[in-house]
Amino acid sequence: IVVPWFQALVLEGRVFQAIGPEQLTITNTPMTLLALSTVDTGAAIYVDVADGTACLPLEAYGNYQATGAAIVQTWLVLSDTLLGSAGTETSTSIRNLNRAAPVTSAGTAAHTASGEADHISGAEIFIYQRATSFDIDAAVGSQEVDVWKAADQGYAPVGVDGCAYALRLGPTTSGTGWASLTWAELPESAVL
Repeated sequence: IVVPWFQALVLEGRVFQAIGPEQLTITNTPMTLLALSTVDTGAAIYVDVADGTACLPLEAYGNYQATGAAIVQTWLVLSDTLLGSAGTETSTSIRNLNRAAPVTSAGTAAHTASGEADHISGAEIFIYQRATSFDIDAAVGSQEVDVWKAADQGYAPVGVDGCAYALRLGPTTSGTGWASLTWAELPESAVL
């Protein structure tokens, strides 16, 4: 049996996921989405992967529940700068997609992040970007969802030497929503 390369990574226990906010009950409230004025330092969800481990982004999901105003931007980046925990953020668990896997993530994840290092500095890789002036709040029955998948693109960028994989969901003023990131981790020696 031949499986796709990303499924092979799941079987090896090398694929992880983080969700913001963690859905502990079906009545969980969404996270706050920070206004575009904080775009350089605010992430809806991010994972920092330490030096020595390569990060391969595989999927990102973002959902706007409310935007606070009409203009909305979605940015998915792979940054050479660790976002860290020097600002305000909420830690979230990292789960291995192979529930029997002995591999532990080398990353740390958080959501609703503000005030840490810039992840939009001009040196990052833009994986996905979208902007709209659609007013989600005013449209009856509207729902804005962004999904990016490496499987659809046919490739995944690679972050090494310490990197952050970050999803920014930015309304004009603060809003609400949910997000998740899925990525693979390999020893840097496997990609260099």
